[in-house]
Amino acid sequence: MLIADWLGPIHRHPNLLFRVAVREVEAWLLAHREAFAAFAGIRTAMIPRDVEQIDDPKKCLIEIVSKSKKRALREDIVPPPDGTRKQGPNYNGCLAMYVHKDWDPNVAGLHSGSLARMIAALGEFSPTWAA
Repeated sequence: MLIADWLGPIHRHPNLLFRVAVREVEAWLLAHREAFAAFAGIRTAMIPRDVEQIDDPKKCLIEIVSKSKKRALREDIVPPPDGTRKQGPNYNGCLAMYVHKDWDPNVAGLHSGSLARMIAALGEFSPTWAA
C-alpha cells in the first residue's frame, strides 16, 4: 500500500486522513468534465473519460488548455515555449478559481474512484479530541 510505504511504521494520529490521487490532483479536476470544458472553453469530448488512466494529468490539462479559445487562460496556464517553466505563471491561481467557482467534487467523484474514496473517508471521519 502506497500510504504505508510513504509513512512507514510510524504511529499515525487518528485524526490524520491521508489520501492520494491515483496520479495527480489534476485528474480530479478533469473528472468534472463538463465544468472543466466550460471553464477552459473547449469541447467536453476533448477530456478523456477515464481520467485516472491518464499517464500525466498535469500535462494533459495543459495540453487541453493550450487549445482553448480563451487567450488569457492559455497565457496563465500553458508554460512559455522557451521551456523555462513547466506551467504558466498563474497556473495555481486559475485552477483555484475553477475549484472555487465551478468544480463539484461530488460530480467529479462519479468519474474518479480515488476521489470518491476520499469523499467517503471525509464523510465517515469522526475526529477524536484529547481530554
